[in-house]
Amino acid sequence: QQILLEEWRARRLISDQEYEQARQTTISPRLPQPEMPQIARAFTRHVINQMITALGRQRVERGGLRIITTLDYDLQNQLTCALRTQLLRLEDQMPATGLPDDANCKTASLLPTIITGGRVFPTELQGSTVVLDLSGGEVLAMLGDTSVLGERETLSPHDPGSLLTPFVAVAAFGRGLSPSSLLWDVPQNIPANLEEFQPPEAEYHGPLRLRTAIANDYLTPVAKLLVDMGAFNVWRTSQAFGLPDFSRSPNPEALLYGGGKVTILEIAQSYATLANQGRQVGKASATSKSEGTESSPQRPSEILWVEDLT
Repeated sequence: QQILLEEWRARRLISDQEYEQARQTTISPRLPQPEMPQIARAFTRHVINQMITALGRQRVERGGLRIITTLDYDLQNQLTCALRTQLLRLEDQMPATGLPDDANCKTASLLPTIITGGRVFPTELQGSTVVLDLSGGEVLAMLGDTSVLGERETLSPHDPGSLLTPFVAVAAFGRGLSPSSLLWDVPQNIPANLEEFQPPEAEYHGPLRLRTAIANDYLTPVAKLLVDMGAFNVWRTSQAFGLPDFSRSPNPEALLYGGGKVTILEIAQSYATLANQGRQVGKASATSKSEGTESSPQRPSEILWVEDLT
């Protein structure tokens, strides 16, 4: 302090009176505040990005806003613990029926036993998940890309894969099929352009019901059904549930095996529509049309209200 004051007085940046006043002032250094543990990192970043879109980056960075969100703190902690437990089991760092030491992690006890069948899963697995309130579409808990080391802020889109099979079934119901309709899980049903995805011979199951194929991720009969109905038609139908337009994908017939990108929020919204028997909940998307006959797409809501404290 003394060195800086003498230098400023020598350079006539301060007067002698200011020098004397400053020299007699005792400076108490402010200790850094302890870092608070972060929860719901992806949810927080998602909410901030929405506020930037609505109010502009400059207004958000200026602060003075109180943002009331839909997040349920206790449920978020339970979801975090349950996902971490499942990842530890998959990476063989915990027994298949093991539970965390945290006695408060009650949700982990509801996880099913993992039956690997001799398969070895890769290390550094990641998962993401979201819990929606079906009555209003509010996000109650959400985890972005999460590993056993913790959650990242990102909410990256991923290949949906077999998560799309229920929407193939919905399209089939519109064409007269039912959950009990007979399908064939046999090598001959692999479409010609999907032969690279053919499973081993032992993994075919012969005649089975449509509901059985969907519940067990038997992709060969579902892929055959998708090709027979026309992938373009099926994916255009799935848009009504909140999914992106997969009909424009380079290979729409292979989306059950890979390709296409969707976020966990988009897939959760589409499954919520299924659970609500076709009724979408949430708030209107920013891309909704103000005119026309098409219904406005909905998306999950995360913000209840915002208060300006400035």
